[in-house]
Order: sequence, then structure tokens, then C-alpha cells
Amino acid sequence: MEKKLNSWGVKYVDKYIRETNYNKTKGYLVFINRHDLKVNQRFETLEKAIAFRDEALRLCEARRLQDVKVQLDFKEYPVNLIKALNFDFTEVEEHFEERLQKLIDDGVLTEREKVVLFAIFKDNKTLEETGKRFGVTRERVRQVQIRALKKLMRRKNYFEVGEYAYKEELAKKEYLSYLEEKHKEWDYESAKSFVLEYETGLTAEKRKSLEIPIEELDLSVRSYNCLRRYGIKTIKDLLKYEIDELYKIRNLGRKSHNEIVNKVHSAHLKFKGES
Repeated sequence: MEKKLNSWGVKYVDKYIRETNYNKTKGYLVFINRHDLKVNQRFETLEKAIAFRDEALRLCEARRLQDVKVQLDFKEYPVNLIKALNFDFTEVEEHFEERLQKLIDDGVLTEREKVVLFAIFKDNKTLEETGKRFGVTRERVRQVQIRALKKLMRRKNYFEVGEYAYKEELAKKEYLSYLEEKHKEWDYESAKSFVLEYETGLTAEKRKSLEIPIEELDLSVRSYNCLRRYGIKTIKDLLKYEIDELYKIRNLGRKSHNEIVNKVHSAHLKFKGES
């Protein structure tokens, strides 16, 4: 049964096609409004409208199949890991595995982070399967994976051009090169470090550790997010607070509070006011 015209002079002719009377001129409107295709075009004849609709849907299906193929390709290592890091594939593909191994050798990733990444991206294991291997929960594996990915993301510059992204890492690299070429001498920087250690009671290594991002404390995702939202980005920022002041941080419960305190103490550091 043919549908009557509505107040706009429109009736449905076929799927995605409407018959219209615009300014008393008969025509056929092709309208497709889907997540992957949006079309709104008018034609004089029904044959042209049908041909256009069929071609648009054909191209849409071809694009969908191509997207499926790309997604399947992205499941292969190391492409899947590069995609997870949101790197430009063309920039890092050639040297990615070599530079990843260099970072692992330099200790950027812990042994657990390395094994979890390879299990998920190289061996295509699920979070549950990886968790059973370590005897931990699925959520804990997800946290380790996120922390490892963040560490690699911060070194995007290294993957692209082979240079360290962190100034601390670059300084360490230059310092090791210096030690290989020359004997260590008592210079101005050495004397300055000695004076600072005498005045503050902190060794150069501990002073340097204060500038380390809180990611290196290996905190749970909840604790990490609470500190970041509160504006605490480095260990130095964290140690400005007394232990009891941490309870002022929004959504930071007793469990997270104890975790942060234990992590700081295990690093041989002290909060403000601690003796």
C-alpha cells in the first residue's frame, strides 16, 4: 500500500530513497545516515537515485572490508604494539624492535613489564591468561601493561630519531661516554655536588631521584591518578607533604595512602616532617 504524502510532500519509495515535491518539482532524495556513511542528495529520476544509492552502499561495504583487513593486520607484532603506543608507523617501523630491545637492556622496563608486553602483543595472550602465568588478577596485569606503555610513550623521540627523550637519560649517556674516554677528575661540578651533599644530607643520586616522575614508584592506577589530579607529578612534589596531609587528596583511601607511604620508604626517602 502506497504511503500518503506527509506535510512536507514526502513519501518513501525504496530503502534510503524518498519521493519529494519541492517547489512543485518532483524528485527523489537519497538519504543515508549511518555511522560510516552520510548522504543527502536529490535526483530527477528514480533510476539515477537507485544507481547512486547502490554505488554508495557498495563503496561503503568495500571500505568496511578494508578496515577489517587493517584491523587484522594490526594484530601482528610489532604493528599491534606500535598502534597501542599511538606512534606513526612509517616513522618507527624500521628500527622499532632494535630500539625497543635497547631500552629493555638499559633497564627502562622492569622484567615483569617486559614479559607482560611480549605476552600480550607478541604471543597474543589475554589479560586472564597472562594473569594466571604470574598468579595475579586480570586488573593487575592491565595496570602493569598501562605502566609499561606509558614508559615507552614518553620515549617517542627515541623510537623516531634514536635519541633519548629524557634529559636525565641523555646526561647519563654523555656521562658514561665521558668516563670511557677520560679519568674522573675533581672539577667544579664534583665540588658542587660534594657541598650540596654536605648541606642537605642527600647524595647526588638521591637529589636526582627527587626529579623522577611518580610513574617510577610503580603505583597502582588509582593511587597514580589521585596524585596526578592533585598536581603531584614528581617525587619532589610528593615529598613536600606530610604523611597525614595525603588524606586530603580526593578519593585517596587508606589502602592507597599506605601504598604510597611504603613505596616512598622503600626508596629510602622521607616525607616532610619525618626524622
